[in-house]
Parts: sequence; C-alpha cells; structure tokens
Amino acid sequence: MRNQIKRIGLREQNVYIDAYASSLDNVFHNVSNLMQQLGNGVPLSRVSRPGYRNAWDYLSNEQEIFSTFSLLSSVSNGINSIFFLTEDGERCYTAAGIMTPETYFYNRYTGNYDEWMNILTAVYRSISIKRIPQEKKSAEGEYYAASTIYALQTVKPGASQMGGGTLCVCIDEQFVESMFANAEFSYGRQIYVCNRGGEVIAANMQEGIQELLSIGPEGLLEKEGDFELPQKGLLSCRISTTGDLRYLIYTPFSVLMEGYDRFVLILNLFSVFLMVMLIILGYLGSRSIYRPVQNIVELLRENHRKAAPSEESETDFIKNRVLDIVSANYNLQSAMEDSSPLILETVLFKLMRGNPSVMETLESTAEQYGISFENGLYGAFVIRMELQTDSDEQFESLYDGKLHEIISAIIDQRLVSVVGTRPDEYTVVVYSAAAEDENGLKEAFALLHAELSGEIPQSHFVIGFGGYVSSVMELRKSYLNALNAIRHRHINDEGPVFEWFDEDGIPYCLPADFDAELEAMLRERQFDVARAYIGSQFEQNLKNNIYMIEYLQLCYTINGFLLRIIRGRSTTLYRDAIRIDPNTSLYSAQRLNEIVFFNFHLLEQYDANPSAGMESAIERVVNYVDEHFAEDINLTIVASNLGYTSGYISRLFKQARGVKFTDYLNRRRIGHSKSLLLTSNKTVKQIACDVGFNSATLFIRIFERYEGITPGEFRRLRP
Repeated sequence: MRNQIKRIGLREQNVYIDAYASSLDNVFHNVSNLMQQLGNGVPLSRVSRPGYRNAWDYLSNEQEIFSTFSLLSSVSNGINSIFFLTEDGERCYTAAGIMTPETYFYNRYTGNYDEWMNILTAVYRSISIKRIPQEKKSAEGEYYAASTIYALQTVKPGASQMGGGTLCVCIDEQFVESMFANAEFSYGRQIYVCNRGGEVIAANMQEGIQELLSIGPEGLLEKEGDFELPQKGLLSCRISTTGDLRYLIYTPFSVLMEGYDRFVLILNLFSVFLMVMLIILGYLGSRSIYRPVQNIVELLRENHRKAAPSEESETDFIKNRVLDIVSANYNLQSAMEDSSPLILETVLFKLMRGNPSVMETLESTAEQYGISFENGLYGAFVIRMELQTDSDEQFESLYDGKLHEIISAIIDQRLVSVVGTRPDEYTVVVYSAAAEDENGLKEAFALLHAELSGEIPQSHFVIGFGGYVSSVMELRKSYLNALNAIRHRHINDEGPVFEWFDEDGIPYCLPADFDAELEAMLRERQFDVARAYIGSQFEQNLKNNIYMIEYLQLCYTINGFLLRIIRGRSTTLYRDAIRIDPNTSLYSAQRLNEIVFFNFHLLEQYDANPSAGMESAIERVVNYVDEHFAEDINLTIVASNLGYTSGYISRLFKQARGVKFTDYLNRRRIGHSKSLLLTSNKTVKQIACDVGFNSATLFIRIFERYEGITPGEFRRLRP
C-alpha cells in the first residue's frame, strides 16, 4: 500500500514542481524581455557602427542610452544596474555616462580584472546567465565577499555583423534569493537554478548539486522530466524559457511520505496496544484484575459511532475494534486509489500552463484512472478572485466549498473540472458538443458572476472567457485568450468579459518628469504632496477608463520607482515591500492602488523612524505570534499592536511565507495543543483555552481540519 501511495505521490508531485519552476522562470523571463527590448533598440545598434562619432546626432543618441539605462534600472524589480561594453573593449556605457571598463570594474569590485573582461567579451548568441564571484565595494569603501549575477547577450548593429558589443544586466542577489521564499514548498527539498554545465546560479543550499548529478540519469540537464531515484526520492529537471538555465529540484521520499508514515506509525502503535491488551485479558481471565482497564473499554464503546449491542462481551468488543482497524486500512487504500478527479485536474493544469510533460502524464494515467476526452469543443473560463482581508484569510474554511457548489449548480452538465491555476485564480473547463451552446454558456457565467458576488461577502470577481477550441489539447489557447480578455477589459468595467479585440486602446499617461518630481518631493519630505501627486495620476487614468493591462503597467512603473528608493534606504525595508507582477497581478484598480500606497507608507515610516527599518516586518509579526499565540489574537489585533494594517500583513505573509496569516496562527496553536494532549490530563476545553481558542467547538473544528481527527481521537492514540 505504501508503494502504491508513493507512486501516486510521484505522479502528482510534478504539478507542484511545474508551478514552482514556472514562478522561478518568471523572474528570468522578465529580465530576458528587458534585454530583448534593449538589444533590438536603435540607440545601442548605432554605437559601434563605422563613423558613429562623426554623426551629427551621436550625442543625443548617447543621452538616450543613459536615460534608458537609468529609467529601467529604477523601475525594474530585481535589477541593480545595466551597462553596455563595446566590442573593442574601450568604452562602457552606463546610466551614469561613458567610462572605461577599468574604471567601472575597480569602482565596484576587486579581484581579477582580466577574468572579468574575458567573460564580458565572449560571444553570447542568446541570453546567458552567469554568477561571478567577486569582492564588492561597500558605500564606506570597504570590500566584502559576494557574487554578482549577470545576464549577458551579444548585440550586433545589423546584418553586416560589424561592430557591436555585450549588453549586461546585473541582477540583484537578494531579489534572486527571494525566489526561495516559499518556505512550505522549499521545506526538505534541494532547489537549484543552474546552467547547462551544472554551474549553480542560485540555490536554497550551497552544496549537493554534484551529488545529484552523479546519481541522476546520464544527461540529466539536457532533458526535462521527473526521475525516480530508488530508495532516495524524486529528481526533477525543468528547462527555462530563458537562455540555458535549468531548474533542478530534489524531493526526498521522506517529504512525499511524511504525512502517511506518521499516520501509519500512530495506527500501528494503537493496533499493537489493543492486541497487547487483548492478550493480557485472555491470559489473566480474572474480572478483578480486568477491572482497571474496563473504563478504557467503555470509553471506546462510548465514542464509537456504531457501538456494539449491550450483550457483546468486552473481549468480543475489542476483537471487533481490531477488525475495524484492519478494515480502515483497506478503506484508506481504496480512497488513495480513487484519485481520478485529482489526476484529471493535473492533466488540465498542465494543458493550460503549456507543460511539455502533459503527454507523458496522459499516457501513464489515462487508462489506469479512466480519463478520456470526448470529441467536441472545450473552453476555459478564468475567474480572478479578489477578497477583502477577513474573507481572504477564511476562504478555505468558509467559502471554498460554496464556490464549487455554485459553479457545479450553474454550469451543470457542461462542467469538466474546476482547476486552481494560480493563487486567487480558478479556471473552469467546460465542454460542448456544438458551437451554438456558447450563448447559453455566456448567460450561465453572467449568472455565476452575480451569484458569487452575492454569496461571498466583501468579494470582487472578474471572469474572462477564451472561446472554444476544437480539441482539449488546445486548451491552453483558450486559457490564454481568457487572461487576455481580462487584461483588455476597461478598468472601470465590472461584468464578465466574453470577447476582446487585440487593438490598441488609450495608453496610460504619466508625466515625462514624474520620477524627478516625485523624487524631489520625497527628498524634501513633502509626503502629503507626493501622496496627492501619485493619487492624481491614478485618478486621471481612471477617468480615461483605460484597459486593465495599461493600468497595471502604470502601477507597476510607479511601484517599481518606489521599490528602487526603498532598496536604497534599507535592504530590510525592501524585503517588506509588496511587489506588483506585470503579468499576473490582475487586480482591481483599488487593490493595485493599495499596494502602491502600502509601499509609500513604508517610506514615510522609515523617514520618521529610520531605526524601524532594522527589523523586518515579517520577522516582527512571526515573533509576536510565537510569543502571544495562546492569547485571544487575530490578524486585526496583531496588525494594530505592531502598527500595520491588516491588509498589508495579509499580503506580506502570502508573499514572504507562501501561507496565509490565519493558517500560520492556527498551525502554531494546533502544534502546541498536540503537545498538551499527549503530556497532560487537561480537558479539551481547558487546552482550547490554553492555546488561544475562545471555544472548545472552534478548537475541535480547526484541529480536525488540520490533523484529520478530533483532539479526543488524537489523545486516545497516544501509547
């Protein structure tokens, strides 16, 4: 049975690995897009052309390069600087102007200059990511050991291939390290970002990749897939869409089987305990000696839902309970084998995310789990969900089931599956035998939008339809069209978006000197004026009712400028800032504005009390919860006591820890309650009070949700 569960775990694990690798790839994909934009631009292509410096407009061309480098360095998340080294190695273009490579190098590093130049002057026909060990120079002029992550690409001026140079983007190390912030996924795993040769670019641990490469299959980094290592675990390799990067993830069997092994251990201990009791009772056979354990028998009888008839003897009762445990083992195996819905979701998830291993998954699971797709039309509806803080924190426990019930009731027989494709995003896959059903489906989703908004309080839903495709294998096309429909809705529209046209709308407007004006206001500590200035830009673009994609780009630009300033003030403060992803942060205008002003408030707080930036906000919250979890606290109380807003703490917790604040608080309380249940004789009500729950009923419900059994059942499993 354990081997069967292990095989299922190995097959299903790649869904989570695909999602995590995709999140890693987004970081480098954004850098790749930036480099392509720069490399294909006219200003850089002119630099090394013959007679360039004799051209009358070369000064304006160079000023455009300096301005572009400065702007992109300030608004792009995770980028420290950008420079361009001409092919002859004589000039280095930076945001600050032109300098010699020696000046650029020795102003920042110490070490082997020739080795650094050899790396920069090599030919990179595609984008290449390299990690270069150096000693960096601090603001105080002192050197310290560090590494620099470079994205490199050779730029040619045109078809003649004469001249050119190397474009380099220096990626922020702390930004790269933040890729491993998902502690829940990273726990117990070894995660490496490396190149085709096995050189580590980033990792959640410094050693171990050579051992994995030695025990993995030959040519591991040349192919994408999941490889089972006998008696060890699952070794997964994903190939990046950027350069020659590889994402290598090792998941030990101990991580896959941890929950099951713990359950089996407890179950076996309980079985052994009952069998020993049965042997002792049969051997002694004396009612007087048997009396001390009779209370235990009565307790078992009392708590069992189908208690035995009163004439059943205690010995027979215990025998039957042992048989019940054996039966439970078979039921557990049957439940694990009946995983068809989960496997179906895995297949659909891979189809929509464009995972290349989807055919492999279908071949290995279709026959075993009875998964088949009929001929007909398939479509994807994307539901982007945005909840207020209280509803968001309690969504899984209070509203997730209701959401699925509403979808099943309204979509009815058209429904194939509901797949969680991203955080706060569900994709509803529908089937139709004929195209004329599309109008009826649109009416159903209009009703669904109204029902969800009415049933789930403090909620905001945006629904986009990507149209039908002729085969389920083309489902990704419908999924991407649905996302584009959402991106191209007007920012003030509320209803579902069923169709869109790929045409240019009104672009977002931002003054050309916006960054200079805002920086001057912040330098003069005119925070009220700066806040109103940012707000006026939001208001103007909302009046224009621009597309969602344009408003998102506006907020991304302003937020990126604030992040650049925050990073210059304090790296600790920078970790506490909330990011906006131009590809996935498909929020309402109100939510996007809130994020920008969250970060603005961080700057304002730091200016008032610079020492406050010495301790990370997430660390303060975690320390506070660890010290006060046994008290009557919640998100609102913690945020108020620490001087934050509940919305900020909720978003920061999901960004930094990968879990919701309420989940962390509940797990902290449940963990302590388990210790009390095993080591004390306190009642369940007393323990509930001791760990911070205001009622035993709430404690029992939360305990059962996280552990699968009630506190009383957990206590009776102790040896």
